[in-house]
Amino acid sequence: MKSYVYVSLEDVLKQIVAQAKKDVNWIRPRLTGIYSIEQLFYRLKDATTYRDDPPNTELIQSPRSLFEKNFYNQPGTGDCDCFTCLSICCFAALGIEHSRVNLVLTGDTASTPLHIYTEVDGYSFDLTNESFNFQRPYGYHQLINLQKLWKQE
Repeated sequence: MKSYVYVSLEDVLKQIVAQAKKDVNWIRPRLTGIYSIEQLFYRLKDATTYRDDPPNTELIQSPRSLFEKNFYNQPGTGDCDCFTCLSICCFAALGIEHSRVNLVLTGDTASTPLHIYTEVDGYSFDLTNESFNFQRPYGYHQLINLQKLWKQE
């Protein structure tokens, strides 16, 4: 689990990817029986619960921390940053090429992104939603390919 002072959006993205990378080997054996992105979505959806970060804190829990050393003492509880980190880690563990994965920043405008999630091959993978491939109607969407971020770490 990593809690830190907010520096910039770019730094948050780097921290999310760094936290995801470190737990790929840990998560891999926990993904048996997953044969599609949609199956993965529903497995993770059943194991996670959304909760906002504490006030004035940007909390980024690695996948292992999310389930074993959870900040809230409730395994699987986190926010969209934590769920994005978890998704990235699982995609890597399943061998999904980074070039197929985008991070999606959404909000009302480009200057105020409010939410982050992933997409794979154009399918929305947002664990804060109830169903696979659902996309909220925010006015602003920015796609950031994971491949470049993964190489920066």
